[in-house]
Amino acid sequence: YREGSYLPSEAELARTYGVCVSTVRKALSMLNELGFGKTFNAKGTLVILQDEKSAAECMKNKHYRQDTLLYLSGLQLMAIAVRPAALLAFPCIGSRALEDLAQQMQEPGCIPLDCLVSCVIDHLPLQPLRHILQETKNLLVWGYYFSFFEEGHQGADTLTEKSLAAYHSLCQGDKKAFAVQLSDCYCHILEFVRAFMADFGLPEAGRLITPAWDIPPA
Repeated sequence: YREGSYLPSEAELARTYGVCVSTVRKALSMLNELGFGKTFNAKGTLVILQDEKSAAECMKNKHYRQDTLLYLSGLQLMAIAVRPAALLAFPCIGSRALEDLAQQMQEPGCIPLDCLVSCVIDHLPLQPLRHILQETKNLLVWGYYFSFFEEGHQGADTLTEKSLAAYHSLCQGDKKAFAVQLSDCYCHILEFVRAFMADFGLPEAGRLITPAWDIPPA
């Protein structure tokens, strides 16, 4: 939902997501508290973007602090784990999978990084690593970073550029570059969100280091 638009009614949201209206109201209340929505009587909930003041207020809540640190730790884990996963999955990603991926990348609202990592997970031969990546991806999708971008994959933001570089490496058959560039995407998100949250009430975020690789891609 774009900034400045209104969310559907509580009843419509409840039908869409298969939950009761009271659950929708709790979710809307959380959006208001997080600074991503403002509910008006008889008008509904207006979509807004979180500003610095609301971010700082959220960090006074221990549950939001814990959630944010969990999210950042998940980014750190994915930055480490996605590189070997991409190397393992690469030989299993055939022409049909590349065609499907190309089609997904053209769909409105897609996030290129999410499509690429889903492709890696689907073709991983190592089941335990597949499970770890899937659970971590579920934690990260539509997290704090993506909320800053109104235009989705159409925007010329740094993450889109890095993701497309990884996609092109995959299409060109450059396994090592593909793996490193995927990892770099998560390093970028980690650094972006870490700096933002450290500045606005979560100094613990600064202790999470960005993974570094000693061996560059060939």
